[in-house]
Amino acid sequence: MSIVARCCVLVVVAVALPGASPAEQRVMGLATNDLSTANHWPGADAFIRSVDDSVSSSPSMFNGSAPNTNGSWSFNAFDFVGNGSLTDPFMPPGMNAMTFLEGTVTVDTDVATSGGGPIISAWDVSGTEPFSGHGPYSAQITAVNSGSYDSGTHAFALNVDFVANLMGGPANAVNFDLTGSAWFLELSGRDEGGTGNPYVDGVVLPLALRVGAQSLFVITGSGTVPASSGFPMMPVQATIVALSPSTLPVDESSFGSVKGLYRTR
Repeated sequence: MSIVARCCVLVVVAVALPGASPAEQRVMGLATNDLSTANHWPGADAFIRSVDDSVSSSPSMFNGSAPNTNGSWSFNAFDFVGNGSLTDPFMPPGMNAMTFLEGTVTVDTDVATSGGGPIISAWDVSGTEPFSGHGPYSAQITAVNSGSYDSGTHAFALNVDFVANLMGGPANAVNFDLTGSAWFLELSGRDEGGTGNPYVDGVVLPLALRVGAQSLFVITGSGTVPASSGFPMMPVQATIVALSPSTLPVDESSFGSVKGLYRTR
């Protein structure tokens, strides 16, 4: 597999769909630079800072992905094999490489509240290297082709084109479908969750309240990048945790009671 082929994917700066009505777009910062989250890997449940985290400063086993040195709550994982047969112990099922993300995501708050079209209107991220020698990367969505969001079930779907600037040069993917779940909360006067998701209500919300964020956004999804210029067919999975305004880093001592839940490898 070429160096360009062995690369991360999910990334973003999306554009509004033609003919879409004006909406409130909120730029939110990915939660990162959290010293108490440094070196956390998400494990099987695909959430960082949950009870199945492994904590290790070593590169991952199979592809040497760099550890979470930037203390990020967000990641993009992918399957370099392409058939789901190889799972790294640090990662969700079928995933064997990973990059920990920082940057911004722009949320359509009208869609987040009432449902409708694409919940994401822009996403601009960079990440740690997915294999030794790759270095960081960046990428942009060049078109948001379609999308939907159900504010009751929290299910979303998104179809995008994107270009990634990778170690081997630009790589383009078209009609990439991503599906999963997303949660958005306005936090003014709120001291509890109510989404029904234990991770959002019990882990992310306390973080957001502690740092004085006005809103939080969590999205987790998976899809398969279609074979296209610079990319083979490649399954991916990602989770994003974002705050507005982004006020991390977080005081490490404030997580003392929570950190005891995590096993160290």
